[in-house]
Amino acid sequence: VVFTNSNAVVTANYKGHLISNSTSGLSSNSQRKVVRTDDGKLHLVYESMNQVWYTYSTDGGSTWLQEQKVDYLGANCKSASIAQSNDGLNKIYVVYQRDAVAADNYPKIILTEFQNGSRTLYTDVYTLSSYSYDSKPVTAALNNTACVIFKPSSTSALSEKNFYYSGSWSAHSDFQVNNTTSSSSNPSIASDVQKYFLAYQNGTTEIKYLEFFR
Repeated sequence: VVFTNSNAVVTANYKGHLISNSTSGLSSNSQRKVVRTDDGKLHLVYESMNQVWYTYSTDGGSTWLQEQKVDYLGANCKSASIAQSNDGLNKIYVVYQRDAVAADNYPKIILTEFQNGSRTLYTDVYTLSSYSYDSKPVTAALNNTACVIFKPSSTSALSEKNFYYSGSWSAHSDFQVNNTTSSSSNPSIASDVQKYFLAYQNGTTEIKYLEFFR
């Protein structure tokens, strides 16, 4: 640091461990923020300082490794959710909304995969028209596939996009979730070893539930 004026002030910003400056750091959408993989590790995502952070614990939550930014481009990020794989490989998936950056001048929904604390996948899910709109993406994993559900705009139905692994990652085109309309919102998804389970809000008076295979 070079000072060119008298009485100059330098301020350092530090990321506190497991601390968020956002009241919605763990409640930004209707999906879970903590999962447990088959090896017993707990995995956590949360929001702070306009970023999404990932960390994991090997001792049941008594201690946690130092967090890392989920998005390596360093853009503003929000609305993260997390899911674990059920294939015995102890992988986790994080989906979130990312703002435009110089290298990619569009806000997007991004899906990432981590294994043993290292990022093994970073891929676009959907290009948004605005970062300020909250698409509330959620994800679940099943048999080398990852399903992402999101609401592309305030006037659209819920959308689904599926990613599958067979030596490398590929994706099917996104499509409208059956029986959803512009009144559908706030999705939450889970999976077992055979199928997905989706719940979502419909209008202001209904919660709907859907089971499906992919």
